[in-house]
Amino acid sequence: MRAVGPTSQLRQLRSCRQSRRLQRCQAEGGGAAPPAAGGSSCGGSERADAVAIEYRGRTVQAERGGTLRTAMLEAGVTPHNGRATLINCRGLGTCGTCAVEVQGPVDPQQWTAAERLRLHFPPHAPPGNQRLRLACQVACQGDVRVIKRSGFWGQGEAVLPDLPAADSSSSSGSSAASVAPLGQLEFVLDRRRQKNTS
Repeated sequence: MRAVGPTSQLRQLRSCRQSRRLQRCQAEGGGAAPPAAGGSSCGGSERADAVAIEYRGRTVQAERGGTLRTAMLEAGVTPHNGRATLINCRGLGTCGTCAVEVQGPVDPQQWTAAERLRLHFPPHAPPGNQRLRLACQVACQGDVRVIKRSGFWGQGEAVLPDLPAADSSSSSGSSAASVAPLGQLEFVLDRRRQKNTS
């Protein structure tokens, strides 16, 4: 198997998304015209301001500019390992359990003050901490690939395997509830989300 870089992987992800939109469009009777970039030519629900987040073998849609942690939880996947789903700072940037590698455009491009403090505190340490970002501190500005590593805080060396295939019979609301045990309280501290809803 040929190794590909992050840019090539994002191009493949976009191509795959366009192919799925085309298939969905044809199934809805929209013809064979390819969908416009960032949207569907057959009136589908995808918007131009949506971004794709590829995480552990799944691709989920999120709003551009939204916090990565919030977007993942709302889509039914979590940036936390094991019990960290229950025991975390809910987006304050103080616990470090949402530490992930992010390939693709995020804002800010460099560590925030919270990331500088937390990712230099045990169990995170150089040199492995240099590849990490806190999902609660970055906003998605384009399609991204997120890599989670082993360990309670994601500080391990092993990359976590793909998630099991999503059960098509369960709604996304039920999967979101399993990764966001406090429901809407999970998002109270997300300042970006507060700006978008007010």
